[in-house]
Amino acid sequence: MSPLTLDSELKRAAEQADWSRVVHRCAWCKRVADAQGEYVLPRELDADTVVTDGMCPACGTRALALLARRRLDREQLAA
Repeated sequence: MSPLTLDSELKRAAEQADWSRVVHRCAWCKRVADAQGEYVLPRELDADTVVTDGMCPACGTRALALLARRRLDREQLAA
């Protein structure tokens, strides 16, 4: 199969994809994003649901605060 054929097949598949099956899940707290983008407690997922892991805003804020605290601790130890 030529690269040109593969590219056109991938584009066609992307155009026909059912993006409503995709669920965003926080890899840290396991909450899932609802239709408005708010992260809520997980619900029962269908077998054909596609799950993408990432980080919700709350866990992102906690992670950044932890990194800032560790950096400050390192700087204080180095001084």
